[in-house]
Amino acid sequence: GAAFNKRDPLIIGCDVIEGQLRQGTPMCVAKWDPETKTREIINLGKVSSMEINHKQVDIVRKGEAGAGVAVRIDCPVYDTPKMYGRHFTDDDEIYSRITRGSIDVLKESFRNDLNKEEWALVIKLKKILDVN
Repeated sequence: GAAFNKRDPLIIGCDVIEGQLRQGTPMCVAKWDPETKTREIINLGKVSSMEINHKQVDIVRKGEAGAGVAVRIDCPVYDTPKMYGRHFTDDDEIYSRITRGSIDVLKESFRNDLNKEEWALVIKLKKILDVN
């Protein structure tokens, strides 16, 4: 993806590679440190708006973005704003920041809204983000 605005608010052009992206979703980057073999999760903030071809959308599903979606991510006031180019780059994949709590909410309230592939993605994200 490309960054249109490199600091808070981050505005990033990207594609939805798996699952769906919704307004209000917290986003993060998961970086591996090859030397220490540890993973660092860098929280970017929450999706405050998304546009496809200059039209506002609330949800973007895999394959819907076509030429890409412009995603605005606002950093929460208590966090240090992350900068494109310093904290993350084009090479990093950006993930939905799922937590134990958000997984429980999905199971309770949205069980039927997610298909098999999307549930598989939740499990994959759990592993990537080290959620117990």
